[in-house]
Amino acid sequence: MKKVSSIMFLTVMLLVSGSLSANAFAAAPAQKVTCKVVYNSWYEPSLYTEAVILHYGVNGWNDIKDVPMTCKYGYDENHNFKVWYEADVEVNENDTIDYCFHILYNRGGAEGFWENNDGNDFHMVAK
Repeated sequence: MKKVSSIMFLTVMLLVSGSLSANAFAAAPAQKVTCKVVYNSWYEPSLYTEAVILHYGVNGWNDIKDVPMTCKYGYDENHNFKVWYEADVEVNENDTIDYCFHILYNRGGAEGFWENNDGNDFHMVAK
């Protein structure tokens, strides 16, 4: 009888541990978050630029996208006029967003320039 109960105990333990491990290692789906990316600028669309484009990828420049940014106006705490551009991007929580800005000129056919943090690009973790 001792052998039978030992075998039954071992079988029950294997069944329980198998069901626990299947549940314990099930990957949770990645949660999407929306992040606001802001480019502070001196450039007003009507005077200097045609557009500012957010050029971004995730986790080492994967899944690259270009998103037109919206120009905003306002005043800082010292009543100085400010111009900035912003865009919302949706990525998985904890992804690293790699990005730079393409500023398109509105002057005589000039192409514009890239703002890329002196060649280092910009990065932020999505929270």
